[in-house]
This record gives sequence, C-alpha cells and structure tokens, in this order.
Amino acid sequence: MATKHRLRVAIDFAYNGTVVAWVQTAKPEDVNIIMQWPGNPVATFLVPNEISYAATGKVERWGYEIKPGKEKLAHLQFLLWYPSAAGGIRKLIPNTKEPVDVIADYLSCLRTHTIAVITSSFGAAFLNATPVDWIFTVPEIASDDGKALLLQAAESAGIGKKHTIQLIRRMEAALVWSFLKDIKPCPLKVDDGFVILDCGKGTVDIISCKVIALNPALVVKECSTATRGLCGSNLITQKFEMLVRSRIGGRFGKMSAMSRSMMQKMFNETVLLEFKDNGEVDTYFVPLAGVSDDPAAGVEDGYLLLTREDIKSIFAPVINEIISLTGDQIKAAEKEGLHISTILCIGSDTPEYLIQRLQTEGSWSGKADHSPIAILLPPNRLTAAARGATLGIRIFSHTMKAQIYYGVGCCGTFESEKDPIENLSYCPYTGSAMCHNRIQWVIKQGEEIEENTAFTISSTRRIGAGDDMMFTGTLFGWDQSPPGYSNQPSNAIQTLCTISTDFKGAPKHAPAQRPGIPTAPHSEIKYDLVVTVLSNRILFQIVVGDVTYASGLVELNA
Repeated sequence: MATKHRLRVAIDFAYNGTVVAWVQTAKPEDVNIIMQWPGNPVATFLVPNEISYAATGKVERWGYEIKPGKEKLAHLQFLLWYPSAAGGIRKLIPNTKEPVDVIADYLSCLRTHTIAVITSSFGAAFLNATPVDWIFTVPEIASDDGKALLLQAAESAGIGKKHTIQLIRRMEAALVWSFLKDIKPCPLKVDDGFVILDCGKGTVDIISCKVIALNPALVVKECSTATRGLCGSNLITQKFEMLVRSRIGGRFGKMSAMSRSMMQKMFNETVLLEFKDNGEVDTYFVPLAGVSDDPAAGVEDGYLLLTREDIKSIFAPVINEIISLTGDQIKAAEKEGLHISTILCIGSDTPEYLIQRLQTEGSWSGKADHSPIAILLPPNRLTAAARGATLGIRIFSHTMKAQIYYGVGCCGTFESEKDPIENLSYCPYTGSAMCHNRIQWVIKQGEEIEENTAFTISSTRRIGAGDDMMFTGTLFGWDQSPPGYSNQPSNAIQTLCTISTDFKGAPKHAPAQRPGIPTAPHSEIKYDLVVTVLSNRILFQIVVGDVTYASGLVELNA
C-alpha cells in the first residue's frame, strides 16, 4: 500500500517575530517560506507577534496590519516563556480574555493566512485531501507550563489536537538545517566540540555540543545546560534611542510615530547588523525626519551622524555580555575535556560586530592547538529553525540533560528524627506511623537521561470495607535544591501533573502476616507509579500489575 503524502507546517514562534515554513513530504527538498503577509507589501520571512482588539474584544488587526503608534499587544511569546515579565502585556488584554486566548487568537490569524497561502498554490481540493502535520519550535529554556499553554492555544486556534502537535527545540531544528542542508560538507569531525549561539532580539541562547556520529546519520550530544542571556539586539536598539534622546532632548518626544519607526528600522537593518570596527567606515547616518538641523547634536539635513566610537559605545554592554556567556560555555566544556573548535551562529540578529569580536577574542580558545575558533554563519540562519523543523529529523542524541527536578508524591514509614510532625499519620489497619506529603525525586536537575528510561516507585494501598477506592498520583517539579516534602516550603513546589483512578476492580491481596502485631481486617492493592522519559515528554502512569489505570503527559523541560 502506497504511503500517503502529507504536508508539514513548521511555526517558529520566536521573540522577534514568527517564521512559517512548509513542505510536501513527497518533495522534502522543496521547503517553502511564507514571504507575503497581510498589511505588508514588501516580501519578508518574518511577521510580528502582535495583535490588537476592538472595544468588543474581537480581533481587529494582527502582524503588519497594525500601524505604528496604534495600541497593540506585542511580543506575545512573553506570555508563554516569561509570564513574570509580561505585566505590561497583561494590562492590555481584554477583560473577557486570558493569556492563552490571546495566543490562540494570534495563532488563529496565522493559521488562516498559512492555509490561504498553501491553498493558493495547490487548490482547496489538494489541501482537503492531504493530512497536515503542525510543528512548533520552542526555546531551550522553555517551561512545562509554557509548552502546555502553547499546545492549548494551538488546539483552540484549530491547529490540530494537543497530542498530535509536535514540539522541537529551536536550536535542534536550526542545527538540522544548518549542518544537513546549508553547510556541505559538514566541517566537523566525530568528537569535535562546538557551541551553538542563537542571537535574537530579546534573548541569546548558548549551548555546547559534541559530534557523536556523522555516518550513517549526524548525531549530536549536548554537553552543557543551555545558557540564556537577556542580551538580545533590542537592548542595542534601546541604547541607540538613549543616545538620540541625549543628543536632541525634548525634540525626540515630538517626532511622529512614523519618524521614530523609520529611525529604528534604518538603525536595525544597517548599523546594527552591518557595523564593523575595521576603519573602513568612520561615520554612519540615521534619518531623523522632522528634526531641525543642529550641528552641535550631529543633526544635518534630517540625518543624525554617528561616529565609530558612538556605535561601539552603543554595542559594548550587549556584545560584552554575549562574549562573556560564550566564554563561560567554552571554559566549562574545556574543564570536561571537550575542546571547542567551532561556534555556529544562528538566529536573526547576529551583528557583524559580534562576529568580529568572537574572531578576535583572545581570552579563550577551545582548539587543542590554540588556533582561533571557527565561526560558521549558515546562509539561511534567519529561517533555519523553521526550515529544519519541517524535515522531521532529530539529531540530538537520546540523552538529555534535565533542566529541573522531577519527583513523585508518596507515603512512607515515619522517621521521627527526620520527618516533620505535621506529616505524621497512623495507618488505621496496622497502626504504623506514616509520613505523608513526601516526595521521591526520580530525575535530578542536570542529570543525563536516556530516552525511554522508566523510573518506578512501588507502593501499597490498604483497603478496608467501605473505603473510597479513588487514588491520585502527583508529579512535581522544582528548579532549586529539592525539598523532601510537598508542603515544605508551603505551596512553592510546582505540580506538573495530577492523575486519578478508581481502584475498584483492581486485584487485591491478603495483607502480609505480622506476628505479634494486631491488624484490622483489610486487603492490599500493589501498584506502581511510573515516570517514563520520552523524546520530549514525560509519561506519568499509575500501573497495577501490567494494567495502566491512569496516565498523563508532561512536556519534558530538558
């Protein structure tokens, strides 16, 4: 029977905007990037993560349809990955909506446009007859809550069911495209170490890796926990605006929204990305429409003059921070015996000045012979994550480093020298002192985990006549030194998953004989709480014998 061809649509929902790529599985080499967006006559691969609402709470505009100066909700990914820093966005959310509804509204607009673009190429009949796989990229340090919110929003937007939507780490997707498509032949050898540097507008993600195999397939192993710095290119733009304000004073506030937008656009697209400290160009000009000439402030004929030293001062804090974070990764790898030979730069906001500094930085060098580290700039690095996600190829080894602790709620024998008295209770059937609210941590933060590894906690439920047969299992998460109990510190531990089952009908056993210890009539149910690590999720189960009574899935924060 012939395999049915499918469409694979990848959504790279990043800080600086969204990239959408799609491919037919019948033509896997022909990856398409959506370049036309409503409200923007210029072809571009990126659509802003922005949405605006009417007074009624209905979506009014999205992406490029929103004109400069209009009230809008921007940088929507903050609602997923940085909820504690999304206060400004939350204030603009209509009263009738929650953050997940805002994400769903944006994704609904994105889905509608994506389907329209594909339909225009192949027709509605083809699309109706062809299954569609949807894939989202997620950042390296993405919380379980954020992933769950993304899946819920995507399902509400009509992008498949939560359990069918695929998630892939953004760095892995970009690496797939860069090393399998853009850079041929692959310049790395087995056992080579390299750093992935993903520079965006808001954040910079860095991780160290090692090549495990090249043939028959590329396999890469992570050798460090990902580092995230809040040192994206937006901070450079902000520093530039501060310099402009210091030069022209109150006239900055009198500039129209369109004039400020054009000023930022020119700076971001030319100076920010193209500046090099090589002496070839000593002055740069940025438009300041509507600002009168002021030679003392460097304003002439509607342009602001920036010297090479001006630009270096604007760049310095951000570039220095990225250099420092990259150096920390390289030094940590060297301590583990891994020599870094290459830095792979991906992301849409990698300044030329950063590349220049990386090439000339002398405080670290990962090569065994201390020669300069090679800097690789894939030609499609701006869209590499979306392109790579469409291929359905995973190249990271099946060993992952957990970013947090994972533990299971359990009950055990009370230990008076260790357990808090408030967790003490007595078994009504055996009279044994028991400790409740205990957590058994099965996965440690930073631990390397093999895919399909299962952690099993075996226990016994004692049942008497007329007892409630319901049972609940809880999976907890914690990102600091883990406490031993779910109620200490109170309410601070994150509940990742709660599953419940009715043990009615489960096989019961006679209680073990305890000579000299009186017991009340009861029976016992032997059960297991099982935590299984999948490729990007954790499966949590309640199992009796070989029968699964309840299960839940949690996105793996690894």
